Amino acid sequence: KTWVEANNAQVLLGTEVTCNSAADNQMWQWSLALIKFLGKDRIMGIAVGNEMDVFFRGKPQSCINELWNTRYWETLQARVADIDKLGMADTPITSVWAMSVMEGTPWKEDGQAKVNSLVTKAFKKWGKRWVWSFNVYGVWDASLYPRSAGDCK
Repeated sequence: KTWVEANNAQVLLGTEVTCNSAADNQMWQWSLALIKFLGKDRIMGIAVGNEMDVFFRGKPQSCINELWNTRYWETLQARVADIDKLGMADTPITSVWAMSVMEGTPWKEDGQAKVNSLVTKAFKKWGKRWVWSFNVYGVWDASLYPRSAGDCK
């Protein structure tokens, strides 16, 4: 808190959505405590879910179906309602996506992730308050890998 205040910083606060709703709820309680500790003016936005477009990897299909058919949208709405009660009705909300989110038209929509459906509902409900955020990793771009010893100089 000292550093945040001394540097007039703001925080993008992320909270998970996983196959374990009890653990997700506990993390959200910790997130709410952090908001109260830092002060709502120090929160630049709330990210509900991280790289949900690739979350399916290694997870049971039953969990993926539950998340994308009901629970993710319900959780997102509940988290936003909670911050609104704290007087943060103008605070931007997002989910941080991996780049596979762009595999669909316009966004990924398949048995792994129903991103297009989710973001369409989110934008209809919250308008410009819903913002986009992406994790862009150059490490996964094979065109950047060294091909010879000369590339490593």
